[in-house]
Amino acid sequence: MAPEHSTPALAAAMPGLWRLCVLDVFVGNPDRHIDNLLFRPSELDGRWTFIAIDWGKALWNSGFPSAPVEHVARSGNTAATIAFLRSAGQADPKMTLDVVARLQALRVESLRAHLDQLPAGARCPQTDALVDWWSAQDRLERLQRTLEVLS
Repeated sequence: MAPEHSTPALAAAMPGLWRLCVLDVFVGNPDRHIDNLLFRPSELDGRWTFIAIDWGKALWNSGFPSAPVEHVARSGNTAATIAFLRSAGQADPKMTLDVVARLQALRVESLRAHLDQLPAGARCPQTDALVDWWSAQDRLERLQRTLEVLS
């Protein structure tokens, strides 16, 4: 990308980074930083976007779903990224609400169908536990805490 195009492309992609941080808080990923992001054009529409890589500290590796969302939002690399986005005016409560609403709308049947498509070697005991947890009240409470912490 030519330098004269990099600043507008980066600015256009920043809202997507905020959305990603909302997801990171929900799934307990404390390690979202610049080295865990790719910046490239989307295959869908050609707009430049951030692609999240390195989810090694998310989900069960971070104590999800019992570890509090406050830990991710207030300490570590993800917290620093959130602070940067807030200082840059990229923390958008409407986007936070949208991400939380989309996660809330994801039904357990859809999650189960997706996970059933995984190869047997990709499944682990936590996979089935996630399906059970997704249908429980705890998921809704975690979504509410995510919304509160990021608002």
